[in-house]
Amino acid sequence: MTTVIGAIVNLAIDLALIRFIGLYAAAVSTLVANLVTVILRQYRLRKVVRFRMETRAHWCVLLYGYFIVSFYLYRNNIILEWGNLLFAVILFIAINYRLIRSFLKR
Repeated sequence: MTTVIGAIVNLAIDLALIRFIGLYAAAVSTLVANLVTVILRQYRLRKVVRFRMETRAHWCVLLYGYFIVSFYLYRNNIILEWGNLLFAVILFIAINYRLIRSFLKR
């Protein structure tokens, strides 16, 4: 059921934004729909199992949103685009440091 709700949210936001931001509406609507799906699934799962999400996961979702919005806003400024790309690579390395380190030790 959460997937159906997410799909409805995705479609509604996409149709509402496509006139204003064109193709980027798909990215924004997918982001919002995924967030709605995650929140609904967490709510339903907490009724069955007690769990806690890592803070790092919350930051990843927020940064994902930042990159979606910033790539739309800065699409005509090559310096800011490259700055965002560099920022994304640094964040990827920082978030996955343990995984990268264990892979390189092999």
